[in-house]
Amino acid sequence: MGAAQSPTLRIRLTARAVVDLENAHDYYFAIDPELGHQFLSDVDAAMERLETFPAGAPSVEGFHDLRRARMRHFPYGVFYQHSPAGKDLLVVRVLHARRDHPPALGHSD
Repeated sequence: MGAAQSPTLRIRLTARAVVDLENAHDYYFAIDPELGHQFLSDVDAAMERLETFPAGAPSVEGFHDLRRARMRHFPYGVFYQHSPAGKDLLVVRVLHARRDHPPALGHSD
């Protein structure tokens, strides 16, 4: 098993990523409040994985320096940027797996 990186990595989210998370949470919460809480727990687990293994997710074809980590229990991908020398990881978007990703990723700020 590969060595984990130090958990000193700082995870930041773009405004669009925050809106993505709020919209997804609200959708699941409207179905069942417990489902909304489960979604947030899955987000937390994905962020912990990214903090520990920032290079562990595959690159996104056609997008320079962009990776996608899949959430384990919900059909969402966490799209992020991280440079090996950097101490920051930037979450650009959090998108449903069925969404047309290239147009949604066209603008990351």
